Formats: sequence, structure tokens, C-alpha cells
Amino acid sequence: MKFSTRRTSIKVESGITTLVKDTSRIAKGALLWLWFPNSPITSFVLYLRFKRYGVIVVSGKSFFLRDENWSHRAERIRVSHAQQQEVFNKGVETIADEVQQVHQDSQLKVIINA
Repeated sequence: MKFSTRRTSIKVESGITTLVKDTSRIAKGALLWLWFPNSPITSFVLYLRFKRYGVIVVSGKSFFLRDENWSHRAERIRVSHAQQQEVFNKGVETIADEVQQVHQDSQLKVIINA
């Protein structure tokens, strides 16, 4: 995972729990782009999953309008840090839990379909 306080883009591969530990380094008011390369589900489906828990993000498909076939737009979400630190931390923990669950579910499907 790439993480920097100077950038607002975070590439999430397998270590999203690192993001959860480092939220204190993210300035309030920041707009973060989380990138889930090769995600088994789209950023819009992630948005719907997070919304069930009251965590609101914006799907990348709302921002990358030029090429509907570009996979990158389905792999990104935007997160705003506008809440109190505790609320933001809980939201990031929810994102981490859901993304891990998505990957576990996709591995199960591969095993079942094998």
C-alpha cells in the first residue's frame, strides 16, 4: 500500500489495515482517493456496501467520465475527512472490514467454482 500525507491518493493492495492505523496523519478536510486495483467488485458496489453502515463515499465512476470502459474508474472511491477523528476512524475501519470481506468472498467463489 502506498500512503503519504502529501498525497491524497492511496493505492490499497493487501494492507488496508495500515491505513486504519495511520488515520491520525490525515488532515481534517482532506479528500482521499482510495484505489483498489483488480477489485472483484466495482467502486459503486463498494459504495452500496459501505452505505449500509452509514459510511458514505463517492464512487470513482462519478469522476472519470471520459472512458466508460476504463477499469480505473471502477477501482477508486473518494473519501472526505469531514467528521470528528473518532467517526472518521470508525468509517475507515468499516471500509477495511468490508474490503477484506469482499476479497474473502471472492476467494470462496473461486474455490466453489473450481
